[in-house]
Amino acid sequence: MQIQFQSAYYVYVVTDHHRQSLSVGITTNLAQRRDSLVAGLSHLVYYERYTGAKETILRESRLQCYSQRKLRKLVTRKNPGLLFLDPVGSSELS
Repeated sequence: MQIQFQSAYYVYVVTDHHRQSLSVGITTNLAQRRDSLVAGLSHLVYYERYTGAKETILRESRLQCYSQRKLRKLVTRKNPGLLFLDPVGSSELS
């Protein structure tokens, strides 16, 4: 049996079509994860890339404790217009 190690982990933030609610998650594949998001929160607006699973989980835990206001402030520093991002071929935001 061969063990595969992921080379990239992502903490991401998604929003609804009206950009009113934000939600945090983690994945190893942004494009694939976008297809299975919670209904209504399907637009990627922010992500951070990590090489280790542990640091990714810790960051997600911290961001999940953020208020909507604080999370919005973090996201708008890198994505001021809360533009919907396409993870395939887009440049890193963080």
